[in-house]
Amino acid sequence: MRKIDFVNELHKILILDYIHLLLGFVTDVSTKQKLKEYEEILDLLLEYHNSYKIGTHVGNWQDFLFIIPINLSLLTQAYLSAIRTKRNSNQINSFKFLIGAKTEEIIKSLIEIEPINE
Repeated sequence: MRKIDFVNELHKILILDYIHLLLGFVTDVSTKQKLKEYEEILDLLLEYHNSYKIGTHVGNWQDFLFIIPINLSLLTQAYLSAIRTKRNSNQINSFKFLIGAKTEEIIKSLIEIEPINE
């Protein structure tokens, strides 16, 4: 996984916990090849997050903070929908419910992080 730019320790803890949770869900229901493909897209998302930080001084602070949770939630929900089968349907549905709840929780926590004065 690519190095991630964090703004403070709270941001780091929230984001890493979120990524590891969603990666755990994906790992539980994926083949090695599908997991590799998911991780490649995750890497692109993290690259976008890191490059977006450059512009956080121009009023888009919350946009920056929410890039990972919103986009990773969408990525993971779509991925899980695509690999759903009759056999894993209940597990996928449970994961998708938990992702929605965790995403809402992390957004509420991230909104409290104040901008850095540079």
